Amino acid sequence: MSPTGATERAARFRAGAVIVTSDDVRTSSEVTVVGGRIASVSPVPGHTLTDEERSSVLAPAWINAHAHLELGALSGRVPPGERFVDWVGALLGARGALGADELKRGARASADALLSAGTAHVIDVDSLGVVRPALAPDVVARVHGFVELLDASPEASDARTEAALAAARGAVHTGLGLSPHGPHTAGDDLLAALGADAVLREAPRTVHWAESTEEVEWLRDGTGPFERLLGPSPRTTGLERLARHGLLDGTLLVHGNLPQPEELALLERARGVAVVHCPGCHSFFGRGPFPVERYRAVGVPVLLGTDSAASNDALDMGREVRLARETLGLSPAEAFDAATRGPAHWIPRPGVTGTLSPGSAADLARHAGHDGGADTALEALTAGRLARGVLEDVGAQS
Repeated sequence: MSPTGATERAARFRAGAVIVTSDDVRTSSEVTVVGGRIASVSPVPGHTLTDEERSSVLAPAWINAHAHLELGALSGRVPPGERFVDWVGALLGARGALGADELKRGARASADALLSAGTAHVIDVDSLGVVRPALAPDVVARVHGFVELLDASPEASDARTEAALAAARGAVHTGLGLSPHGPHTAGDDLLAALGADAVLREAPRTVHWAESTEEVEWLRDGTGPFERLLGPSPRTTGLERLARHGLLDGTLLVHGNLPQPEELALLERARGVAVVHCPGCHSFFGRGPFPVERYRAVGVPVLLGTDSAASNDALDMGREVRLARETLGLSPAEAFDAATRGPAHWIPRPGVTGTLSPGSAADLARHAGHDGGADTALEALTAGRLARGVLEDVGAQS
């Protein structure tokens, strides 16, 4: 019922196959939505479907577990290069040459690309504060912002550390999450302050980790190209540095390309941790095989994201799912869950489950071009054989 007591209108969506969850796929069904939530999924006679409905699949919309929308204006401008640290330097230089309006247009374009390909929610890391002001209110509701914090690991707190802490307090005050950039770029004093403050420690948190050999070298040995850019090395691993300050449990770790043996032991004991893999970004940089089996062995879920338009050839979660199947050997169900049910846990919006189960937020996407039944829908979708998803407007039908 609405606040006035009037019955809320129901929106109904039909398809030849409906993916409620990866282990519950139904044929010729109707999804009923009331008040922005899934009310029911019910069978309908196949002959009542239109040709368009019969040849489409309804599924939970994708959830992108990691993006940098603010870098949208840099699409295609910075090639990967030989060393990751050089790419980062070139990227920051190119970004610094852009005006605020260009950055905002790029952020809008990145968000539009994701939503137009069937993504309902995006976990976004923003270092400049340009994303939220750039987006329309309905899009802002689907982009869950994390403010990036870094101070380049100084030997002792300096103005950069204080600025990062001030940004953290402001972010939490406005309901945003925190993203200490990485255990190499956020120093011990900054991490200690985040861990010691109960409000900051409990905020949603995502951290880049073990992305490059340069990062691992500097953290462990103080060597490599980061030596001249950062302060003294902690002579430890990235996860040991986070754990020392109480910042490992509950953290969404991004990339994780090069986990060390002692870090895997920490992950096995950690609570509420997941790793985000971005297959398109991985391919962009020509990186070696992603260690998915190591994470399986210690019980850590692997989720999927896109990273940015500057480090990926397309912002399309369906493509990430297909690449995950091709490069990681994931089953259709595993790849699908890594972009729906898995990351839903990290979305701070009521009812977001990454499923079409009754009571869930009505985040539906329609994928056209299916010529089979329910038994082949998940395979066709995750293999990239269907059209890119289109978000359904839950208020558009009655």
